[in-house]
Amino acid sequence: FVEDICGPDDMDEFGLHSPRHLAALGAIQWLRDEEYVRFGIVDRQESVDDFVLSSKAFTRLLRQPDESDEPLFRRLHSAVQESDSELIRRLLREEFLEA
Repeated sequence: FVEDICGPDDMDEFGLHSPRHLAALGAIQWLRDEEYVRFGIVDRQESVDDFVLSSKAFTRLLRQPDESDEPLFRRLHSAVQESDSELIRRLLREEFLEA
């Protein structure tokens, strides 16, 4: 569910999703366009079916920049546990957008 990523959705009086919800859905679709994930259908802009990481994403998450650093997935996990959105943003930008 998209809400699992962005939190509860506050639909407006016309039944349209919040900008945050639409941004999360857009990110999911971008990940598919860039071949980091695969999934089936988008169900009413609320969830996706059969979501899996591609080998491209899996390889990227396991990569270590050098011998002293941890793999990306560990650094992301730590940033999420610490609720450090700036570090999450920086890691994702460096490892996925600028790579």
